[in-house]
Order: sequence, then C-alpha cells, then structure tokens
Amino acid sequence: MKKIIPLVLLLQLLAFNSYAQNKTQSTEPVKTLAQNRHEEAAFIYHIINDVYADPDRCSTRAQRDSIFQYIDSQITSAHNLKYVLSWRYFSRMIEDGHFQFPDIGVYNRNKWFKPEDLVFPIFPKITQDGRVFVITDYTGNLPKYSEITSINGIPAQTLAKKQVEVTYCAPLYARAWMNSQIEGDPRAWNNITGYLFCESVKPPYSIEYKVYSDTTFTSSETKTATLQGIGREERYKLYKQNGDVKIKRHENAFNLHNQSLSYYKLNDSTGVLDINLFYSKEFTAIFFMKNDNAYKGRIEECMKQVHQDGVTNLIVDIRNNPGGYAGDVFETLNYFLDSSLPIKEFFRASSYSKKDGLPLLKNTYEMYYSSEGLSKKEKDSINNLINKSVEIFKNTPDGKYFRLDTLLKTEYVHSETKYPFKGKLYVATNNLSFSACMLFCNLLKAAGRATFIGETPGEYLLTTGGPRVFIKLPYNSYITMQVPYTYVAVTDKNGNILNIGHQNLKIDMPIEPTLYEWLKGDEDYLYRDYLNRDK
Repeated sequence: MKKIIPLVLLLQLLAFNSYAQNKTQSTEPVKTLAQNRHEEAAFIYHIINDVYADPDRCSTRAQRDSIFQYIDSQITSAHNLKYVLSWRYFSRMIEDGHFQFPDIGVYNRNKWFKPEDLVFPIFPKITQDGRVFVITDYTGNLPKYSEITSINGIPAQTLAKKQVEVTYCAPLYARAWMNSQIEGDPRAWNNITGYLFCESVKPPYSIEYKVYSDTTFTSSETKTATLQGIGREERYKLYKQNGDVKIKRHENAFNLHNQSLSYYKLNDSTGVLDINLFYSKEFTAIFFMKNDNAYKGRIEECMKQVHQDGVTNLIVDIRNNPGGYAGDVFETLNYFLDSSLPIKEFFRASSYSKKDGLPLLKNTYEMYYSSEGLSKKEKDSINNLINKSVEIFKNTPDGKYFRLDTLLKTEYVHSETKYPFKGKLYVATNNLSFSACMLFCNLLKAAGRATFIGETPGEYLLTTGGPRVFIKLPYNSYITMQVPYTYVAVTDKNGNILNIGHQNLKIDMPIEPTLYEWLKGDEDYLYRDYLNRDK
C-alpha cells in the first residue's frame, strides 16, 4: 500500500509483450509430465492459501479445496494448452485486481494464443448482469448497440456470467475493468473473446440478437446471423485502426501527460475536484525521494481555487480512479479532516515476504513517522522501535500476520493546510474506483465526513496492497505469480476493526447512467442528476 498502489495497473501496459523464456534443464529425477503439473497446481494453491494476504476474500478453505480438486482432476500428460488454460480457474479463489494470476497477456505472450487463431469478431460492452451489446462488429453484420442474446445456441448472458467468474478481480470491478480496458483486445484471455476461445466455442458463430428501435431499449426486433471468425492479429489491428478507444477518464490515469487532478466550478454553490489518480506521475520523486511534492503542490492549487470560489458544496470525483500512493491520499484528506485517524495495517509472513518485503516495511514506517522537526533523541527512539518491529516480523511464523502497530502507532496524521474545506463534501465513485480509493473512502467514512454518491465501487472495502512478491512457478519457471502480502483493515474512528472488509461501500445517493448513456460512455449524467436531486 505504501509505494505505488496501482503498480499492478501500470504493469498491465507490458502484459502482452513478449519476453525471453528461461527454460533451464532440471537436475531432478525424471518425472512424468502429469506429475509435474499436479505438483505445480498444488504449489499455486499453496501460494494462494499461505502467502497471499487475503485468501478468505471470496471463498472458504472448503470452497477453495473444491475448486482445486476440480483443477487437479483435469490434469493429464497431454494437451499442454488445456493444462495452462486450467490456471484460469484459480481466479475463482482470488477476486483481487492486485493479484493477477494468470496475468492478462500470459497466453498471448507465451504463444499459446496464436496470431492466426480465429476468434469472435465482436467488440462488445457487457452490463453487470451479463447483457452483451455490440460496440463494433468487424464483419459489418450486427448494428452498433444491438444486443446479442445467444451464441451457438448458448444464452449470451450465461456465457458472460461464467466469464466473469474466472476473472481474478472482484465481480463489480472485473466487469467494469474489462469493459474499459480489454474487451476490445483479442490478445487477452479474460474478456468474452478470450473466454469463448478458451472454452472452445468456435466459429462459425450462430448469433441471435435484438435490434432496438429507440434509445429507451424497450422495443426490439429479434434477428439471426452467422458470423465467421476473424484472425486474432487481424482483429487487434482493426481494433487499433478503428479508434475503438477505452474509457477516457480511465485512460487519463495512465496518460503521463494528463494532470492527476483538476478543479472547476459546477455552479454558484458547487465545485468539482476531479482526481483520476492519487499520484502525480512523478516516478522518481516516489522511488528515490519518498515523497510526491508535485501532487502536494497541485492539490494546494486546486483547493486555493475552491477557497476563492467560495463554494459550499464540493464533489471529489474519483470515478475510474485506479488508485495511487497512500501518501497522496493523506495529502488529500488534510483538506477535509481536522484530526488524525488510526490505521490497522497487516503484513503476512512467508519466506517470500520476509526477504522481499523488509525494505517496504521500513519504508512504510518512515511514511507514518516523518523525521521532520524531531530531535535526534526522538529519531533514535523511533528508529529503534522500527528495527525491533522488523525483527518481530522476521520471526513471525510463516502464514501468520504481523500487525504494524505492534510497537508503533500507525495512523493517518492530520496536517494543517492553508485552504481547508469545511462545507458539504460529496465523494463520487463508480465500479472502477479501486485500490487507494478505498483507503480514501474508508477514512472519510470512519470520520463521518462525506456523502457518497454515484455507483458502488467495484473494489471491496478491504484492499490489499499493490506491493507484491514475485514467485516463479516450479516447472513453467518463466511464468511469475505476483502476490500481494499486505492489507489495511476497515476500522471505525477509534481504530476498532470492523468485520465488513469483504463488502462493498454503501452509497448514500445512488446515481447511475441510463443504458444508452452507459453504452455511449457518457459520464455527465452524474452532475445532471446531482443538480436535479431536489427538483
């Protein structure tokens, strides 16, 4: 959580690229291929249960055992593609966007997906309840915004629901993330195109679909069509050429040329602070100087304008925000809170985290305990407790959890600002509000400071940290698991841990787009409905 929380999202930019495969010769006694695969599957399962920060996130141990037994039963010595595709079912144990296994492009990058594979020729957009709408049909047969109701005799809604079950994110976030980032990309495995291919739903595709007569989507005509497959590489090129863009606000978070936050006045009484990322995108400042002064300066500029405008209502818009740096969350909270709040953070002990996580643990304490203004005696005392805490973590039994406030108090420490906002605060979220957004929301909720509007965030209240350990598979050693080992618990204002971590944030003022607005990607609906709320 302490370094760059959406690092997992930045790594997605490299997810499809090829890299050298280091397949070294084993000196172990020769085993059958099936034995190797059984052992590798058991190893993956062990990592999920005993190394991952939050294994009970979406399933009990008994449920995970059942999923693993199914995966293990499918293993044979033949059909390598069938074996590696079975890894997708481990995702049913995870539901965490920080824990990408298998990662988005692993099958494409390692040539299990081939450029000439014939794939589904539709770039769709899929609702949370699994309705499949056409954005682009690359064969030119199905009109835009028509709804596909069946594919090869299988209800499209059934296929879409099964698809999201084998995606490693929490369900609300998974669907929104796929729509915004990967549904159009045929190189990914965890979209509807990849799901149909992996489940051997092959062309030609017999399609039943509805064409709607107006934008209310109430009157329709059912039609049929037969679509031929399109080469994977050919469809990818068309996707790029046709300008089938991703959600703009979500793209802004990854565009290094765009400001992370901006402010404008909505009307005489209301302003909007738009934060697309809790991070200034100044990489060197975070990695080497352990601060983000660019973000600090930018939010001060925005809040100065809020103060000058004299607005009494402020909407902090974190829709489509993938997360960021915890320190910048705290910088933002300084303008809205007037006191400190406890934070309960946990590191899970394992041979991996004890090796790779020690620098992060020290860095985390340094963030909570700034040395600025302290005497040498005070600094020495804190450093002594940090070193003792590190030793306790190193001696924590593998699989157990180390609480960072064991010796040292961990909390968001409020700092005074020039331009605090004391008016009515609203926080706008949607299904793509992720990671550090939940830390921001949880602390505001604990303080009773904000009214939450918009859509339910896709991430659960309890979020794991972006920092992860990188673990190679024992036999397919060129495949790496990226495993989160930290999490921040959900607490009240007194620091009592609440048993609601695996729930979604409750929205005080639900505001959702119409189906037509959603299909178009129109995001102005939120402000329109907000302004009309009392009419």
